[in-house]
Amino acid sequence: MSKLILFGTTALEYYAYVLSRPANAIALGATDDPSTLAALAPLASGTAHIGACFPYLTAPYHVTVFSERERRQKVARCHVAPRSLRAAPFFPIAHGVYAPSPELALLEFSRGRTIPEVAYGGALLCGTFALSENGGAARSAPLATIKHLEQATRMYADVPGRKTLRAALPWILPATASPREAALALALTLPTCWGGCGLPQPRINYRIDISARGKNLAQRRYYMADLCWPDRRIAVEYDSDEFHLSSHQHYLDTMKRTTLEEMGYRVITVTRQQLSAPSEFEKVAVVVAKALRRPLRIRTQDFHARQRALWRTLRLSFAVSEPDERTFSSSPEIAHSPQGTKPVF
Repeated sequence: MSKLILFGTTALEYYAYVLSRPANAIALGATDDPSTLAALAPLASGTAHIGACFPYLTAPYHVTVFSERERRQKVARCHVAPRSLRAAPFFPIAHGVYAPSPELALLEFSRGRTIPEVAYGGALLCGTFALSENGGAARSAPLATIKHLEQATRMYADVPGRKTLRAALPWILPATASPREAALALALTLPTCWGGCGLPQPRINYRIDISARGKNLAQRRYYMADLCWPDRRIAVEYDSDEFHLSSHQHYLDTMKRTTLEEMGYRVITVTRQQLSAPSEFEKVAVVVAKALRRPLRIRTQDFHARQRALWRTLRLSFAVSEPDERTFSSSPEIAHSPQGTKPVF
């Protein structure tokens, strides 16, 4: 069986389910032997093997090849590696199947993508969670860092997508603990020209040490705030499923909120239902913006269409029948610019 190297979209999808970074990489392309490079071209048996090993990956699979001739294969979507990838490390992830580094996977994925798409992909790599096949998420170590992603753009300067990844780096928020938490952070902070609210970036999973004032309530030394603006003493907590919390978990969440409020924090809770519909998220965004003393200013033409596109990128759902006019249009807390104003970013 030939060796197969996952590329871009498929590699990033693989990493979304990985609990730890793979090890023992080798440079598969570090040769000028045509027969060796040809062995890296996909065959039907090889792609079937990928599906058997990783049933959650979406076909057709994207793979890396090292010559234009091998690109003609029809069993997968083949991408010819630029020169810098000859020395790139590839990690064995199954018998005969290899993956690029997480940084290179995101770099390859970035070609032809939008900034929000790349920022969300970066959150998957830099977060402390991994997806599970049953639709949930598990705790994991970050697979990449912002520093490593930036280094990849310099190390593989001839890989298409480099400029997009570099532009997306400031919007990749590390240490998010779930896909929805990452989506919430991006929806609040991305510029309005990309469908976000343009609010200041928070600290993610920020440690708040319990002060003497809160020790009478809390039986612990610190709490972790999902999103936090320490200078404004604002914390935003994502409630993953308010209707299915155990009584004990509900008690712990209540104690956390009460303690933080006693310490002078404003705690704003966001539910799954609020995050799933733009018109409901409007109410959250207004409250957060007002607490931060940064009123929302929507100056982007076709903002509602851009917002819907962002919701699709962030894997959020919304009611199809929901009229566009309701989103960021009915609240007196939001200042809109005249029709036709160009994006501010």
